[in-house]
Amino acid sequence: MRRDEEIKKNIEAALKWDARVDADEIDVDVKNRIVYLGGCVNTYTEKAAAVELAMNVDEVANVEDDISVVPFSVETDATLIADVESALLRDVRVDAEDIIIGVRNGIVTLSGKAATIDEKASAEEDARGVFGVSDVINRIEVTPPIIMSDIEVTQAVMESLGESENLPQDLDISVHTKNGKVYVTGRVLNIQVRRAVENIVWHTPGVRSYVMDVEVE
Repeated sequence: MRRDEEIKKNIEAALKWDARVDADEIDVDVKNRIVYLGGCVNTYTEKAAAVELAMNVDEVANVEDDISVVPFSVETDATLIADVESALLRDVRVDAEDIIIGVRNGIVTLSGKAATIDEKASAEEDARGVFGVSDVINRIEVTPPIIMSDIEVTQAVMESLGESENLPQDLDISVHTKNGKVYVTGRVLNIQVRRAVENIVWHTPGVRSYVMDVEVE
């Protein structure tokens, strides 16, 4: 219990001293090293910053994000479509021509296709960064330009994990793939290692989607 109190105190201090967030608008609770964030902010940038700060605090096992985003002002759906499209066109990580944008009552829906999970996530990040967007539904389908078998995808992920200098040598992780979807299971020492594993899976060619069932000790 004392550990939870210390984690909460450290997160509240991190939020207080970070200029990207208004700590007074964010609620923090910690149970069994799992952090629960609530409250209401005006932008997704602030929401993402709060989650990032919580994840980087020592001893945190996981972060459950329930922070609501309510923009300062309401933009028309037509304006949001134009602004999201402009954001996608400016991003070299995204092929905007393959992405379809829909907006209803401030909620953006993205569909179409992307070559990688990273491109799909980048498109969502761009949309969330547009002022006035209240939420984003990401229905973009990942269709890698090079089709790899499930065995090849699993081998590629395992090789990437083994070559990473950011991961411990005795990593307790298992990987298997079904129809391009990668399933990762095991246990790691902390949430930072879990995020490093996820980042590697995220960027491995051939991965269409993934499930992270990795526990933090």
